[in-house]
Amino acid sequence: MAALAARGVGAIVLGCTEIDLLVGDGNSTLPLFDTALIYAHAAADWALAT
Repeated sequence: MAALAARGVGAIVLGCTEIDLLVGDGNSTLPLFDTALIYAHAAADWALAT
């Protein structure tokens, strides 16, 4: 991830449901976006809105 940051990457998408078991905020200086968490929040918001 450090090499990606050095190349100008602005953030990293954790696009696999298990990757958050290996990678966390302490492993990167870049913002991390956990898609499983994003989908879970969206599903909860949708369920509570109906």
